Amino acid sequence: GRAGVLSVFLHAPEPWRIERVQRIYRLADQRAATTMVRDSDRDRARFIQATNGAAWTDVRGYDLAVDTAAVGLDAAVDLVVRGVRARTETDGATSA
Repeated sequence: GRAGVLSVFLHAPEPWRIERVQRIYRLADQRAATTMVRDSDRDRARFIQATNGAAWTDVRGYDLAVDTAAVGLDAAVDLVVRGVRARTETDGATSA
């Protein structure tokens, strides 16, 4: 609800994220990648709960939610950029 801010929730199924972590960090061990993904999820959940008092996966707390596995990373970037532009235009129109 803050002017100039677009809150975005990028998500994907856990198996997709684990595979991506393995590829990015060149991990042969799937268990290590799984641990990284789950630790990251736990840390994000704690942070959002502490700062907003909400579950981090509750999409009602975001302006935009995108499944990166479904649309791909390039399309997700495009959607976020378009969302920022739309928010900027809307905020500019309401503050003028």
